[in-house]
Amino acid sequence: MRVQDETLEAFFQHRKLKPGEHAYDIGQAFEALYVVNAGYLKTVMFDSEGNERVVSFPMKGDLLGSDGICADHHASDALALSDCDLIVIPF
Repeated sequence: MRVQDETLEAFFQHRKLKPGEHAYDIGQAFEALYVVNAGYLKTVMFDSEGNERVVSFPMKGDLLGSDGICADHHASDALALSDCDLIVIPF
């Protein structure tokens, strides 16, 4: 199984995040999708008064960033809650 994991490493770039770091921010240009390989994140949006609204808690196997496909920019923030490893899929 380890050989297969090493082969996948050659095809996909990984992005490591520490707690509190953002995978992307609201309004940031959409360039890639992310698959959570390890760790926990939260995605948030803000209402008209600036209050934070939690949208989801992505974890291993979940897809992030699809909110940016239609408008070419992200509509939410994705924040790491723990040490995270994201697989970057260029779009």
